[in-house]
Amino acid sequence: MRAALQSCAERLARVVVMHWKLFVRVSIALLLSMVACASGSGPGTQPTPVDASSGITGTTRFEVVSGVRGGGTTGRAASIEFAIAPVDGKTPVYAKAIFVKSDAQGAFKVNRPPGTYWIGAKEKALDPARYSPRDLEFSEMVVVVPAGTFVTVALVQTGYAP
Repeated sequence: MRAALQSCAERLARVVVMHWKLFVRVSIALLLSMVACASGSGPGTQPTPVDASSGITGTTRFEVVSGVRGGGTTGRAASIEFAIAPVDGKTPVYAKAIFVKSDAQGAFKVNRPPGTYWIGAKEKALDPARYSPRDLEFSEMVVVVPAGTFVTVALVQTGYAP
């Protein structure tokens, strides 16, 4: 009887630890997302312009992918700061990147002259040699902005739960 009770207690302890780790990781991901949303007023941040002849417009979302089988993905529109850098040949020129922050509904619009642009994580543009996505990943893409046109994109920042 004592062995059975000890076995049950050990299983219960493992379940509690597993759920605690999930809670901690999701909490950290949400905290990092909130900090990123709140820090968009620093130098280099470009306000959303209203009149332009060409540029990039779109939306940003934050999603959490469940680590539990069948857990699914949850997401919502979110204010996220990201980078837009001109592309020279096939290489982004991170030193010329601008930083853009979407509004609370995840919408943004930024003037850009015609050309090819890389869109990605602000942290990668700031230090591309050392950049390594950790708990959060930001969708990257290259877009071509034609003269007199706004290109529309949908950007996603993803956090992974255990």
